[in-house]
Parts: sequence; structure tokens; C-alpha cells
Amino acid sequence: GRVADEDNIMKNSPKAGALLARWRTFGFMFFGEYRDGADLVESMGGSQFLKKYFPGAGFGAEYTPFGVCTFAAARLTRKGKYRRLANGFRTEVGDLVRKGAMNLVHTLSILDGEYYALTGKVDDAKASYQRAVIEARRGGFIQNAAVACQRHGEYLLELNELEEGAKLLRDAAKYYQEWGAAGVSEILLAKHASLFGS
Repeated sequence: GRVADEDNIMKNSPKAGALLARWRTFGFMFFGEYRDGADLVESMGGSQFLKKYFPGAGFGAEYTPFGVCTFAAARLTRKGKYRRLANGFRTEVGDLVRKGAMNLVHTLSILDGEYYALTGKVDDAKASYQRAVIEARRGGFIQNAAVACQRHGEYLLELNELEEGAKLLRDAAKYYQEWGAAGVSEILLAKHASLFGS
């Protein structure tokens, strides 16, 4: 078969390019390429992208990768442009939850964890990530339970809490496997193999 020319799609078919870009942010998040995801979100115009290409669609799912990628990039680089985007997504999700979007409660908890991790509120970050896993599991969003475990585990590694961080990364891999994303699970475990021994 033929390979899609992503650059050509993005340039010549705005709606198809927007859909492709949206899905690429999921891949960047799942594989831990957060800065690439954040840069793509920024190039798309942040949340204006959603309003422009998907008005009234109310997908909601994209808030997880958009928010996680931008918060992670803000933590990695300390750049205000990422922080502004991330805070904007968190605010939007909070507004949607207050208006009754119960399918985004776990996403808000993930983004709360990201926000507290960024601002150095360790206990609040940990509690938010833990709450996100429970909410995602209860709601049937197993992939986002995996994301919450992954981000929590990576945060604990930053805090040098290696044993608990490794446990959470194993949980993330288990959830990805359960969701059917065996490749993501294997890559995550391989990336952190030094934590798990032989």
C-alpha cells in the first residue's frame, strides 16, 4: 500500500489535517513525546483548533493529550507558552465538568495532577493522579487510567521516589495492555527497564 503524505494532508486538506493532528497528539502522549505533542498543539492554535475544526462536536477526549502534553512540556522546559496553553485546557475542562460533562471528570483530575506537579504541590499532585485512576477506571476509560498512572509514576521518578514510581509505571503498562495497546505497554516497560531489574 501507499504511505500517507502527512505534510501534504496537513497543507492541502485542513479538515483532514486537523483530524490527523488531533490523533497525532494522542500518540505523542502515549509514547511520552510530550514536547512534540505540545509543539503540535501550539502550532494548531491550542483550543481554538477544536472550535475551528470541530465546532459543537464536544469530543472531550482530546483534552487529555492536549493538556498532558502541554503541562509536561511546561515542566520540562519551564516555558510560559506551554504553561498558558496547559492552564487554558485545564480551565476549559473544569468549566465543562461544572456544566455536567461527567465523562471529563477523570481528565480534570489528571490535569489537576499535572498542574500541582508543575507548581510544586506534591501532595495535591499525588492525590489528583490517584483520584484520576479511580475515576477513569470507574468510567471505563482504561487508557486514561494508564495515562494517569504513567504521569504519576514519571512524576515520582522526578521526586526520586523510585520504588513507588516503578510500581505505577507497571500499573500503567498493565492498563495499556488491558486496553489493547500492547505496543505502548512494551515500549513503556522497555523505556524504564532499569527500574524493574532483570
